[in-house]
Amino acid sequence: MKRLFAILLLAAMMLVTACGQPAELLPFVTGDGEIDLKGVEINWQWIGGTRTTPTYTYGTPQYDALLDRINDIEEEFGCTLGARLPTDGLDIDLGEDKTIYDHLPDAPGDFETLELQLMAGTYKYDLVFQNGTSERFKAGYYVPMTDLTDYIDWTDSEKYGSRNLLEAAMYDGVPYQVYPMNWPGFDGVEMCVAAYNKDLYRQYQLTDPHEFYENGTWTYETFENELLAKVDIGKAPEGQPQIYAFQTDEPDFYQCLIASNNVHFVEKKDDGTLVADPYPTSFVNAITWAQGIIGEYEDIILYDSDTYAVEEYCRGEVFMGWLPSNAVTTGAIAYNDKAVFETGIMPLPAGPDAVYGEWGQLIQEIMGFCIPISSVNQEAAAMIISELCEPLPNFEDKSTFYDMVFADPIDIEIYMELGKHVKYDYTKDDNSKGRTIGENFGEIATSPNRSLSEAMEQYRGMFTTFIEEWMVPNYNTVNSVD
Repeated sequence: MKRLFAILLLAAMMLVTACGQPAELLPFVTGDGEIDLKGVEINWQWIGGTRTTPTYTYGTPQYDALLDRINDIEEEFGCTLGARLPTDGLDIDLGEDKTIYDHLPDAPGDFETLELQLMAGTYKYDLVFQNGTSERFKAGYYVPMTDLTDYIDWTDSEKYGSRNLLEAAMYDGVPYQVYPMNWPGFDGVEMCVAAYNKDLYRQYQLTDPHEFYENGTWTYETFENELLAKVDIGKAPEGQPQIYAFQTDEPDFYQCLIASNNVHFVEKKDDGTLVADPYPTSFVNAITWAQGIIGEYEDIILYDSDTYAVEEYCRGEVFMGWLPSNAVTTGAIAYNDKAVFETGIMPLPAGPDAVYGEWGQLIQEIMGFCIPISSVNQEAAAMIISELCEPLPNFEDKSTFYDMVFADPIDIEIYMELGKHVKYDYTKDDNSKGRTIGENFGEIATSPNRSLSEAMEQYRGMFTTFIEEWMVPNYNTVNSVD
């Protein structure tokens, strides 16, 4: 709490008139620099809370730590923070005198209802924790974080995420969302990681991928030669589950390769201007390799229709899956009571154009805090977000949490590295008329009766327009942040 007190006091001291007299203090800040929210009630909704998104399962130490933080904020700020937290359908109290806001008559439980209420001005929450996408930010539903810099320093990468992560919180170069980087499990963001079944690797006498990480050889070539080319599974006997070498979602597979091969779709010219570059060499190399993998190993790859469906992996039917990181740390894999095997994690393998060791991980969106434009308590909500994003009680040292999740110290080392070089794929909302850029990658790679160059040419205009609208302005802002 002391950090925010100091920031606000400094801001108040700097607000002076031309005559040298103190200007009016920031809202809710006393003359002593203390914060008094004067009993205001802040309603907080958490959308998208399930076991496979980066939330906390009810009854876990990290869930309890979040409730402790809520109690501390209420006591020290003099406010009431009503939160609708994910509880897997359970109706519970957040603690003494606090109730979950599940039963407000117009409390939305999905994005469509949320957006309808925001458009109508009937949304009753002051802050929302949700999966954000650029299209929602473009619609004007949320307060720009640039309007709240007295309370939230959105450029603080240790607290709110790396510069790369900022792209997922922006539209037109303006940030609308912040991410709780200090929360246990959240520094891995909502990215794809390579999770693998150590028991299957031992059973088939394959080299543990951690060895490739340690000796600096974890590349596309190693992934192919040491897993796909070596696994001889065959057809499962009748009544037995089929075992697969690799599990992924087809559109996301291509996007993961784009991230892990260090593809940049914005080129910086000599005069400093940024221009769209839809097909850099690194893109072509990644797509070409993907085409070869699909053609050669189709029978041992499980294409899941949804990246977040990790049931096959949890049942022990997959050697390695490129799966959501939060499923490993706070979701389906971490709390899978059916798994009887040990999970290890790896970065996505490095492509030929990547800087080895700068592990490019795909993120499609982030779950973070936004302030609805309809909130009547925007400044108070911003102060609360700043405090919520501080390290949670008993988890000031992140290794405390990862010791609970991973059995191998190498997994901890890997996981804490992965969030540093994430790449946002600019996924569009499901209800948009446009398709995700990853779906188009997939269509380019798998286009029948067309060469790769012909398929690329079909999408060149669309990609260029997309990059110019959605990516270039964000690159400008991200590159200006120290």
